[in-house]
Parts: sequence; C-alpha cells; structure tokens
Amino acid sequence: MVSENYTGNDFPLFSKGRDKQVRDMVEFVEKFTDWEKFKELHENKPEIYEEFCKVSKAIIGRGHKQYSAYGVMHIVRFSAWKEGVTMKPGMDYKVSNNMTPFYARLFLRDFPEHEKFFSTKPIRLEGFKEEWIDSLNN
Repeated sequence: MVSENYTGNDFPLFSKGRDKQVRDMVEFVEKFTDWEKFKELHENKPEIYEEFCKVSKAIIGRGHKQYSAYGVMHIVRFSAWKEGVTMKPGMDYKVSNNMTPFYARLFLRDFPEHEKFFSTKPIRLEGFKEEWIDSLNN
C-alpha cells in the first residue's frame, strides 16, 4: 500500500542517480520497434511465414476472395499448438499481433495474384516505409 506521504524517492528505482539509468533503459527498449522485432522473427522462425502462406492459400482454395490477416494468424498459432509446444510467453511460437500486418504485406508481395486478399492500412510506425517489405528475403 502506498503511503499518503509518497514521494518518487521512496522507491530505489527512482532515487537520485537512477534517473539516467531508467532513461537509458527506456531508450534502449524503444529501439526495438515492431519492424525490428519482425525482421528478427522472420529470420529466425521462417516456418511461421511458411505456415501463414499455407493457411492463406488454403482459404483462397476454398473460394474466399478476401480474408482477415489476423484470422490467418490465429489459425497459424493454433496449428503450431501441438505436443511439445507449450505456447507460454517466451516460448517458440509466441507471435505478437503486431507482427501480422508485416506478414500480410509479405504475402501480398510474394503472391501479387492475390493482391486484394488482405486489405491493409498504413502502418503507424514512425518512419516505416512500405518498400522495406521488398527488402526481405523469403
């Protein structure tokens, strides 16, 4: 319980001298934008994109002309949920919803014949450029 006489200096994390450490830590964490996280995930776990494509093509094969990229990602998550995969935070197949727009754009780049399958909105990531998707390898 916080005292009515609480001051910021009551906790060691915010005590004098720690302010710079906290600012440095926040600055360090902010450098890892969703785009940076996506590039690392895509490089280290290419099977996620492979499954994303497989599920998308299966849905297209069932006659759908348009579908939700988030819906596809939920199916990908479920298909990865098998014996030996716990799906707990920090485990192998945890994929943030923030990665889904990048996977959708990558799919649309790789399969231009399905250019209207996912509808995309501008990514509100400061400095993000759509052409960055083109720089990724499969």
